[in-house]
Amino acid sequence: MALRKEHISVPYFLPHYDTPRPFRWEDIFQNRNPVVVEIGSGLGEFLTNIAAGNPDLNFIGIERDWNRVKKTLKRITAAGKQTGHALPNVKVMKVDAVVAFDRLFPPESIKEIFSLFPCPWPKKSHIKHRLFKHDFFRLLNSRLRREGTLRIVTDYRPFFEWMQEELRGDTGFVFTKQTIAPQFNTKFEKKWIEEGHKHFHELRLTKQRHCPVGVKEDVELQIHFIEEFDPRAFHFEKITGDITLVLKDFLYDPDRQKAAVYLVAAEKNITQHVWISITRFNNRWCVAKTEGHAVLPTKGVARAIAEVAAAARRSAEKTIPAKRL
Repeated sequence: MALRKEHISVPYFLPHYDTPRPFRWEDIFQNRNPVVVEIGSGLGEFLTNIAAGNPDLNFIGIERDWNRVKKTLKRITAAGKQTGHALPNVKVMKVDAVVAFDRLFPPESIKEIFSLFPCPWPKKSHIKHRLFKHDFFRLLNSRLRREGTLRIVTDYRPFFEWMQEELRGDTGFVFTKQTIAPQFNTKFEKKWIEEGHKHFHELRLTKQRHCPVGVKEDVELQIHFIEEFDPRAFHFEKITGDITLVLKDFLYDPDRQKAAVYLVAAEKNITQHVWISITRFNNRWCVAKTEGHAVLPTKGVARAIAEVAAAARRSAEKTIPAKRL
């Protein structure tokens, strides 16, 4: 999805696909100020206010929902206009939190992390979707600086108690728990107040010892060349296991001699939508990630390209109808 300049301020948006990983915050912010991260920045109320009030700190908002990201960017822009100057110390990313901390943040690079009212996934069958599991606490620990802090606030007591159980074992944190009054002025806090909540549950974690968790590195995405390809017979079987690949669509343009293959590639902690091109080139066929299509170069994407190339090779042995663009 393209960012519309007339509606949001692009300088506040950090495109993690196009930025060298892991990030060098001193290059992004052009200073060496400490970094503070909000997981699930929502509509940006807390992120904007805290960034405006702390110009000596750099702030990162992580959010998965595009509409929330755009509303946050508008809010930051409006705050800059009201004060008469921009907020150079804040950036927003549209990215899954696990992916962000796995791949984008160097070890011991963050001063403080906030997560206000993360989804508690209250149904028993949905607990597997909860973010703050034991391994995620270890990952956050590895990215925090010495004596860095993590602050989590929730309205849902069973989730509050469940997180304390997940902190058992070697997560490298010591923590305190307390009941706090409303104080963040976010959409979700207002919602819970309207529903009768007069207080919330807070966990404050402090890094006591370092848990080493390496940064997941990019994988080189190979270009594959094949001698024969029959688009009428192209067929891709679902692949499952540590990496799952599912074909969603296949298109072929006979005039341009170009096919487009759309797959979902799922691997640990990351699912991506991948477009792969099969293009006639110098009497051979070139199989590669579609140019201009943004994905993180993971093992899953590399496997997707290789498997599409293998399916394209096999196509010369069969004949089935193809869909025209």
